[in-house]
Amino acid sequence: VPESLTANYQRFLSKNFQARARELGWIPRPGETDDARLLRPGLVSAVALYGGDRDLAAEAKTLAEKWLEDHAAVPPEIAGTVLTTAAAYGDVALFNRYLAAFQKTQDRQEKQRLIGAMTSFRDPAAIHAGMQAVLSKTIPLIDGFSLLLSSGQSYPDTRKMPFQFIQAHFDEIMKDRPSVFGNDLGAFLPYSGGSFCDAASRGELQSFFGPKVDQYAGAPRNLAQTLEGIDLCIARKAAQQDSVKAFLEKY
Repeated sequence: VPESLTANYQRFLSKNFQARARELGWIPRPGETDDARLLRPGLVSAVALYGGDRDLAAEAKTLAEKWLEDHAAVPPEIAGTVLTTAAAYGDVALFNRYLAAFQKTQDRQEKQRLIGAMTSFRDPAAIHAGMQAVLSKTIPLIDGFSLLLSSGQSYPDTRKMPFQFIQAHFDEIMKDRPSVFGNDLGAFLPYSGGSFCDAASRGELQSFFGPKVDQYAGAPRNLAQTLEGIDLCIARKAAQQDSVKAFLEKY
């Protein structure tokens, strides 16, 4: 979606999906169908995140704050989605509250929910705080390596932040040759370019990791797959963007 048509895209989503998303709301109701419960996380979060529904986003933030105080305040099946949606509209202050909750809990599910939420911020300061927390070992690498690789990749303005952070701190990150799940961390680092969709960014990724990948088992294949994914995205964009523009201009 071209930046100039983002508002049109939001209007398209609102016209087609907002009424149903608001009808469902964030909180399950007694007696509702299984279909409604399955539909809720994907639909309500999509309208809040991509449809720009500020009311649903504000409700998610309120519920996230309640969850931070009392986990029983939000049903478990919606808690992760609420936390990630709130993060997308949140700032570094909310990130710090998530981090404090992560450090406090010993529950693996809660830790995973919070890491997923911390990767979902689009505020650059919060994204940087997450990567820095892993670099400083405030968040253990085994829990937080996705913060290094994925934070901000869902949004055009921040999708290069993980790659740029790794470029700037590569020697510090790879000091003592860390591993994740028994594999070299270096094998996973090319995934920091997984959302790139232009030739210039592809070239930067290849130039940086190309001379390094032979040092880490699995890294050459992961880099090749990431570059192939970028090529496919570039081709898909070239094939589809004109028709996407023409469609969205109607809204």
